[in-house]
Amino acid sequence: MSKIAFDPFSSCIAAGKATSAASTEEQFEILEKAGDVHRRHAALACCVREACLRIGDVASITGLSVPTIYREIANDRFPRAIKLTAGARAWKLSEVMGWIDSRERDSCEPTHTKP
Repeated sequence: MSKIAFDPFSSCIAAGKATSAASTEEQFEILEKAGDVHRRHAALACCVREACLRIGDVASITGLSVPTIYREIANDRFPRAIKLTAGARAWKLSEVMGWIDSRERDSCEPTHTKP
């Protein structure tokens, strides 16, 4: 898993951005208590305005496998990476979050009925 190239704690505070669900102090506590990498990425995504994510981070945030991400890109159904250097690519957090927001929710209707 790749490492995020900035300090999420200072980024949350510096951004001064608090969602309606939690204050900046509560977000700081959430980040501090998050035990596994998936929860840290989710907490980070809710309080940082913009960041460049490597493929492992994108896979962790979206829940998609790396091959699925590249397949979706090839079919123009997922944001393309930006070029950081000659060999390094990354995705903008805002574009990944926009893609997530554009997904349809599962319907609430049951798929099968009881006899």
